[in-house]
Amino acid sequence: MEIRTIRAADNAAIEVIIRECLIEFGGNREGLAWQDDSLSALSAFYAGDDREYWVAVEDGEVIGGCGIAPFAESNKVCELQKMYLLAGARGNGTAGKLLAIALEFAALHYEECYLETLQTMEAANRFYRKNGFRELDAPLAGSEHFACDAWYIRSLHTGWKSRRVSEMGSSVFSKVFGWKEEAQRLGKEMIDLSIGTPDHPPAPEIRQALSEASLREDVYGYPGTRGSAEFRKQAAAWMKHRFGANVNPESELLPLLGSQDGLAHLAQAVCNPGDLAMVPDPGYPIYLGALRLAGVEPYKLPLRRENGFLPDLDHISDETWSRARFILVAFPGNPIGALADQAYFEKLIALAKKWNVLIVHDLAYSELGFGDYRPMSILQLPGAKDIAVELHSCSKSFNMPGCRIGFITGNAEAVGALRELKGHIDFGVFEPVQQAAIEAFRLAMEAPEGDRGVAPLYESRCEVFHQALTEEGWTIDKPDATMFLWAEIPERFRENGRIGSSSAFAEELLLATGVAVVPGEAFGDEGEGFVRIALVREEETLVEAARRIGRFIRGEI
Repeated sequence: MEIRTIRAADNAAIEVIIRECLIEFGGNREGLAWQDDSLSALSAFYAGDDREYWVAVEDGEVIGGCGIAPFAESNKVCELQKMYLLAGARGNGTAGKLLAIALEFAALHYEECYLETLQTMEAANRFYRKNGFRELDAPLAGSEHFACDAWYIRSLHTGWKSRRVSEMGSSVFSKVFGWKEEAQRLGKEMIDLSIGTPDHPPAPEIRQALSEASLREDVYGYPGTRGSAEFRKQAAAWMKHRFGANVNPESELLPLLGSQDGLAHLAQAVCNPGDLAMVPDPGYPIYLGALRLAGVEPYKLPLRRENGFLPDLDHISDETWSRARFILVAFPGNPIGALADQAYFEKLIALAKKWNVLIVHDLAYSELGFGDYRPMSILQLPGAKDIAVELHSCSKSFNMPGCRIGFITGNAEAVGALRELKGHIDFGVFEPVQQAAIEAFRLAMEAPEGDRGVAPLYESRCEVFHQALTEEGWTIDKPDATMFLWAEIPERFRENGRIGSSSAFAEELLLATGVAVVPGEAFGDEGEGFVRIALVREEETLVEAARRIGRFIRGEI
């Protein structure tokens, strides 16, 4: 027996189970699901980041299911819905497994779980009480199930995990992991394009520097949060060489355990609980997660095609600017490689100075521009350091993701606040890793004119893969930077009640073809209807992935 998320093909089977159970227990009365036309389209109703429906399947047959959805549009209370099993599937542990998965999902989004049932379902009532549900004397306000006569609720945070941790990330990534496991059980040959990790090693000189430094006896003490003077000077020199930006290595630059380290902690360093910060939607998940961890209110900036997937600065109200502590942007970013020109940066700087709002520019993909495009640093513009900080990463630029090293640079006060916070959290980056990064910066600065580092690898892959997808019948936007394609799901998958269901598309694609991509909703509400595809395999593998995707979108598999 396996439990998985519902698919469109399961709708008919689960509808029959629900209706038969309601007849069995006298629940075919007005106000109950017996009257609910949505039973024939549960997969569409439960498509969303705040809801889900799972089915139990045995020998290819759906034997039951249950769902979680917000109760009365609450963002604190969810409802356990439509939990029904075939008679032969009761009493064998199936209900417990369904409930465990449902409550684990619910705890990521809500504080309490509510349910309504019938007194005639005696075994079910005992089951709910046994699993921590407390019986209520009356339904919660907002209930629409007037024919029910038993009501229960339970807290979702009785363990040792805080709400802030539960709220940090999207549950979509855990879903994708589960889909991968299921695809492997089905014997699919995987082509994993879901994780944006470089698949090539660093240059031999970088590995040599790491190796030699690791053999020294004097590098195994605490390295210190500030990092070595040599690292800071070399990183500052690279900023000058690459962007023409002048930064002070003593006060305006801080090494990080990867740029995500800075993104995760910056809000705690420069904001107070209850402050407001502006972040892109869709955006890299830690943007929103870091705000939740710091108790900072997010204001989401929609990235839409009509605005070139850039935040529309003209539509941010004066009230929002007046409340904001910082605005986070990424050009090019993850999941969308949108481009901002100098005029856009200048306008952003002027607005930020007017309202005294810190600009946080995530430039992790600075070395992944295609053609003649080379991403610019906001710090190369006059006056930017007065109001901006910028984060850089060695992971993508120099194929060093496992080394965990990057840096933040710019406004001295903001950099200093993060330095002070990190002084209470960690003791800095292992010195041999700093030596490896120093060598990476040196190689980049000594490279022949016109050398573009890792960019040509991803540009070539993008060209080949984009062309292959086009030939297979999927027309998508071609990016000018980064290692990702941001692809709107094909029209065929946006019909018949499945409009914008990126999770349904990604799951069905993976289980049918073995090709793993990430649903756009993992990056925010504005990501619905898209998937992110990482260019992290060799060209011949990407062509094979395109071939499989083509067969899938044409309905051949």
